[in-house]
Amino acid sequence: MQSVFNRAKFANVRDELTRDFYELDKNISITACPTLVHIANNFKVEAKTVSGKKVLHSSHVDLEPTSTTPQIKQIIEAAGFNYSFTENIETKKYPLKKILKMYQDSDYVVTTRLHGAIIAYAFKRPYIAISFDPKVAAFNKLYGGGVCIADVGQLSAALASDQFKAKSNYEAELTRVRDFGKKISQSMGL
Repeated sequence: MQSVFNRAKFANVRDELTRDFYELDKNISITACPTLVHIANNFKVEAKTVSGKKVLHSSHVDLEPTSTTPQIKQIIEAAGFNYSFTENIETKKYPLKKILKMYQDSDYVVTTRLHGAIIAYAFKRPYIAISFDPKVAAFNKLYGGGVCIADVGQLSAALASDQFKAKSNYEAELTRVRDFGKKISQSMGL
């Protein structure tokens, strides 16, 4: 992978964890994710002005232990929220636009997926990330917009707290991602 980055005219990674894993230059471009631009260009993005009760559970089927999925649902419903679920995997029944609309329609997101946190962030939805993957914690640490907990046992307390309704620098990050794309387009004469 190092050789690919060495030959690239432009390179961008999502976080310091990725940069350090690939032993990249400390000055490499770091921005949230192109997902922000896709969502901003194709959906109405605005923070909810009224606290609602819709919680979307975005599950990483390969990392989230099977036994925790019903436990997460039970905790969310016991806290008084309406539960919905996505695996964040595009299928004929659930094309990408339908999955993204689930995020847009939700008030909050509970996720075990990195892209669950990224998409929640892109829609300005507060999220609770249950980190079974260090990339989820790295995203949360760098960009905010929610909280990261270490295990399902902390979910009830996190839902009861307003801490997960953390502010983010969404507008600044969206601009940074767009600026990186413009730089590439300009270099290609587009």
